[in-house]
Amino acid sequence: MTASTQADHGEDDLGWRKDAAFTLHQAAERAYTCFLLVRTHYVPRSHNLKFLRSLAEDKEPRLVEAWLRATKLDRRRFELAKRAYVEARYSASYKIGSEDLTAITDAVRSLRDTVEAVSLNGLKRCGRRQAYSPSRNANSPSHRRHVLTRSCRLSDYRDLRVSHD
Repeated sequence: MTASTQADHGEDDLGWRKDAAFTLHQAAERAYTCFLLVRTHYVPRSHNLKFLRSLAEDKEPRLVEAWLRATKLDRRRFELAKRAYVEARYSASYKIGSEDLTAITDAVRSLRDTVEAVSLNGLKRCGRRQAYSPSRNANSPSHRRHVLTRSCRLSDYRDLRVSHD
């Protein structure tokens, strides 16, 4: 189920909106993980979007543009996305509106697109588009490239959208 489907169902149902928030958290986490894996060959074991965002933005300033920060509302929406990993599933007090979901979806889409462009550019620049041979040593550069490209399938998140038709 996609975030857009969950948000569509959630127009009048908080449970669906909470599911959409969790799905958007997962998409943002996956995007940051992909970027960090491509850029640093390391991914911290964390679901904390603020921590992952900080690590990624330190390596690539273009990622800063994904999440608006100008207003208190912008910052609150990032916090809603960050908290969704636990609270959207387990807390009765977690509330999120349709407008918040739309804004978070736009941010995650922007993040996804930027990560994809930056990562593909980095992979091409480093010549990482070579064929993979499973017979090679697991520590070889070819093996690492294969793992990176399989871990970074951002196309899985192409359908991130919220519509209120």
